[in-house]
Amino acid sequence: MSGRAVVTIAGDVVLKRHAPGSDAALLAAQLAVAGAEPWSTVLLAPLAPSPVAAPSGDLLTLWPRVAALAPGDPDLPWAEAGEILARLHTLPVPPLQPHGGAARLARALRAAAALPADAAALLRPLASELLRRWPAPTASDRLVHGDFHLGQLGRTPTGALVLFDLDDLGLGHPAWDLGRLAGFHAAGILPDRDWAAFVAGYTRGGGRWPAGGAGSPLDHAARAAVVIGAVREASGHSDDTAGALLAACARMAQWRL
Repeated sequence: MSGRAVVTIAGDVVLKRHAPGSDAALLAAQLAVAGAEPWSTVLLAPLAPSPVAAPSGDLLTLWPRVAALAPGDPDLPWAEAGEILARLHTLPVPPLQPHGGAARLARALRAAAALPADAAALLRPLASELLRRWPAPTASDRLVHGDFHLGQLGRTPTGALVLFDLDDLGLGHPAWDLGRLAGFHAAGILPDRDWAAFVAGYTRGGGRWPAGGAGSPLDHAARAAVVIGAVREASGHSDDTAGALLAACARMAQWRL
């Protein structure tokens, strides 16, 4: 999908050029949360408290370099990832806007229009219906990462695991952060062993696993994550999981949302 961020690494410093049109006030609020306790115990704290504008107008932020987890690693810390996500979800709720999941789904809907006709005909109605059913904010919303997967975790020089890439950080139902792994497990992409370790870690970390079932927040989040992933993979980012994700979307369309 177009309009993606660009990351430049120089030694121990990471410069992130955010996608054109990013909201400076929202980004500043996200940086403020990431740099303050208790949220900085699980989120990567920025090196500068506010974004700066490049001559092009794009927003730039500075971050310490961490050792990002490699998605292909056979020994990924699934249980530890579940624990840190649970810790995020149990922290005090800061003054932030809703997370960026709805915007991600809207971008997927737009990107699907450029796919081959058969993929577009499958994915666009699914994305549109999921957007129509997007849950309204509630008083019980928590702080969520907004784009959680294990590639968003890295280790600091002390060995601590932290969450980074905070562009979608905001408030919402914790199920949103669980949806990608839940959906990929249901699609047959995430192995049972890894899924079980993640769920066990999340529970051990103090997370309250949400109820599933048709129409639940977890069901909605899982479906949305699979559709977003299918659009991304079908757009040529990777062929590794495109077939499984498109097949899962075809089942959704057959069974109806």
